[in-house]
Amino acid sequence: MNNLKAYLSIILLLTISTIIGGCEINNEPDEPNETLPIHFMEWNSYYGFSTDDTEGFIQLPYLEVSENPEFIKNIRNVELISMDNSIRASTIHTILGTNEEEDDYIISTLQLTFNFQEYIRREFTEIRIETSEGFYTWDIGSIVIDFIESTDTEHIEMGAREIQSNLFSDYQIILKNVSEYEISIYGIEYELPKLNDSYYMIASDKFINNVDAYPKRERLTLDPGQEIYIRFVFDTDENADNLFICLKPYVIYEINEQRVLEELDYMIFSPIVTDSIAEKTKTNIPQYVEISLNK
Repeated sequence: MNNLKAYLSIILLLTISTIIGGCEINNEPDEPNETLPIHFMEWNSYYGFSTDDTEGFIQLPYLEVSENPEFIKNIRNVELISMDNSIRASTIHTILGTNEEEDDYIISTLQLTFNFQEYIRREFTEIRIETSEGFYTWDIGSIVIDFIESTDTEHIEMGAREIQSNLFSDYQIILKNVSEYEISIYGIEYELPKLNDSYYMIASDKFINNVDAYPKRERLTLDPGQEIYIRFVFDTDENADNLFICLKPYVIYEINEQRVLEELDYMIFSPIVTDSIAEKTKTNIPQYVEISLNK
């Protein structure tokens, strides 16, 4: 069986909103619907934003085990759920995948747009979909959204970067000092709850093919106008092999004896969907609560 699938893409920008209202909820939840045609992947992601960000979107891939699109067509609202709050999508769009003959599923994507209203760090662990029948709630692993205060001046400019990989190996990007002062780069800041946060930094003035050929660096100094190619190489973590990861970290640097965080772009780490990953994803059965909407 051909196990190769297209790599999955994800961009996460979120807004805090209120939980859906105007309905009467049955206090006794029904049994999970084991025949429901979609199953969401497990994520372990971190998105670092600033208070300058106002809106954006997220793409959540899922396995679809039925070619009947009625469930997707009947979606009314989508929310991401944390322990103490929820965020509701302002627009909902689906990108349908294709099916290979030997597979009994396809990989499709739910694309959600959000608007920012609050700037509070939260960890989202569930997705809740409202249809005409009720609420369906799936586990989605861990998606952390974080914020820093925006700065008046950007001292670092981002250039080309690696956008996605099937292995959680390293974060690659070109950074340029666009200030009038020397900048010292010390690393990146992020939080992936299910993985360790250990990494080392290497750099060059050109693309790095062999990470072992370059020394590990604790600090990188950039003169005004200087550009550098950096790879933040993560320590091996077996827990990452089957996780879908999106990382949008902050770069840590010092300028004029002041320590600064500045947001970077995202990178996606999506494993090849093998039979074992597909079968595990199919076990992600949602909880279901029937609702009666007020007219």
